[in-house]
Amino acid sequence: VLGPNMFKRDVLLALRDSGKVSGVLLAYDTSTDLPQHYSPDDTCPNRYSGQKKCDDNAPWNPEGMGLLQIDWGFPMFYIKSNSNDSSGSLQKIRECHQRYNMDDTQVGRTLCAIEMNAYMSAAVSSEVCVRRNGVKNNFHPVHVCDALIDRNVWVSLPALSRNRPDAAYENRTVIMVSARMDSTTLFDQVVPGATSPVTGIVALMATAHALSKVFPQDDTQQTSTVLFTLLHGESHDYIGSQRLLWDMLHGQFPHPPNAGIAEPVHLLYPNHLKLFVELSQLSNRQQHLTFHPASSANYIRAHAPVMDFMASMMDFGKDNGIIFNKSATDTLPPASLQTFLVHDNKLPGVVIADHEAGFTNRYYNSIFDDAATLNYTYYNGSLPPGDSLASFIANFSTTLAQSLFFMATKTNNTNAHVDATLVDELLHCYLESMNCSIFNAATFQGRFEDKPPTFYIGVNAYPSVMAQLTGQTLAYLTGQVAYLTGQVTNKTKDQCVADPQSQVYQYLWMSGKNENGNSTGVCVKTTMNYSVAESPAFSIQDYDWASGQYSTWTESTWNEFRVRMFLKPSYRHEIVTLCIGITVMVLSFVIVFFINTRSHVLFGDVLVATSC
Repeated sequence: VLGPNMFKRDVLLALRDSGKVSGVLLAYDTSTDLPQHYSPDDTCPNRYSGQKKCDDNAPWNPEGMGLLQIDWGFPMFYIKSNSNDSSGSLQKIRECHQRYNMDDTQVGRTLCAIEMNAYMSAAVSSEVCVRRNGVKNNFHPVHVCDALIDRNVWVSLPALSRNRPDAAYENRTVIMVSARMDSTTLFDQVVPGATSPVTGIVALMATAHALSKVFPQDDTQQTSTVLFTLLHGESHDYIGSQRLLWDMLHGQFPHPPNAGIAEPVHLLYPNHLKLFVELSQLSNRQQHLTFHPASSANYIRAHAPVMDFMASMMDFGKDNGIIFNKSATDTLPPASLQTFLVHDNKLPGVVIADHEAGFTNRYYNSIFDDAATLNYTYYNGSLPPGDSLASFIANFSTTLAQSLFFMATKTNNTNAHVDATLVDELLHCYLESMNCSIFNAATFQGRFEDKPPTFYIGVNAYPSVMAQLTGQTLAYLTGQVAYLTGQVTNKTKDQCVADPQSQVYQYLWMSGKNENGNSTGVCVKTTMNYSVAESPAFSIQDYDWASGQYSTWTESTWNEFRVRMFLKPSYRHEIVTLCIGITVMVLSFVIVFFINTRSHVLFGDVLVATSC
């Protein structure tokens, strides 16, 4: 049993190499202070998948311990409790240890023990386990692992319709705004992801919401298209962005072509991208944000969109109280943009983050990257103060929306504004409770659990709830109320269905909110949709697993996780038990021998039957 301050790489390696440890329990006492830093990820996250190699002398995640990259060989569990709670699990473990394991007369034996059951089926590597999945045993397929797979979420402003002028889809006419949608930790179902990815998700949603109010989805002008994308699996070597790029290259994005429908969606290819803007970690720890352009200053001068975008962000930022700096180095932090640069190193792109060099987030991809370490406070409908996280992200999102409108139309529109109360509610939904007003309004399935979501990517059999919930929320914030054709009457729930002859719009039935805040049914017309987030490696026949071209992360199948605490007998108890057993055995032999030799006396003469 280790506390957070002892749960370190060198300690865990020493325990593993000792050969005496069968499992480790990370016990966090909420009444004590957190460690100064804790990140189980690598010092250079996704170090083998980026366009540029990470500098180990100046890593992006200097607090990284690399625990996620080690095969430990024993189970690890996490328990969170308050030691002041007498009924809490942590207090019970402490009492059991102090009562039964602190006695010096036990000759080094521990009596209070914990059993951990976390059996994993897969082994060796993804290549081996995928191959084993195809093996049949007694005519039944063997399934030992699953590829990490989920869904990317995207929405376009305006709609990607072929009814727009052809000039709208010429080369370099699409501005992609992206953020990651996942995080990872060592422990199942404990993936809070506050600084990364929640701040980026919320900023993207708020920006899309503001832009949709001034940039209607049915716009037919020859303006640039703004494509908002939330990518899943980016913590595992950019799964979502690799698949998105692969689909673009193969003419499969946003949807595979279908010649049999009347209104197909316009296909997008990498050459359509005019600018790639990525929203990374966006906390207000530094009170300013940093531009990380795709390459050196010489490269930037050759690409006007990057320079124009950064200039407009700085100009609009002055009016909204946001300060931007440009990174002094030509390195790029871990970002989805790296995937696209591997394909085209001349793609104009920029990453916006709260750090210039190493992460300001000391708990990157860990169980402690939560609302508390982000210093988030929920104001429950009241206007957040100017120095709050919600106001900071709202001001940034306003700046971004105004800049994107300018980049798309070459005109200014200061009406693109983000309300800080909306950002506050979104942060509350993602950081504290899924049972919030926006999530309930964006769905039609009752109340959610009163706990924060987890941001781990799913597998084929169990996709994550977050992708579906995030897509619904994005549709709710950017969509339009769907009316019956030629009427101003809302569509009913039965009428709120997709048009089989159109790939452009979705129709989603949601609870919505009326003016009094009560839930009512509403049909929302939206361009929001999903695309698969699975590594292309699992779609390519005879893929070369040693090439390293694509992510090949898989997840082992497992039995149910169980942990139980129990008492083992002491040495004295075992000796007493052994002595009693030997005594009982000897006495039983003596008694049986006595009865056998004295049976004629004890039971009398045996009667012999006589014939009549």
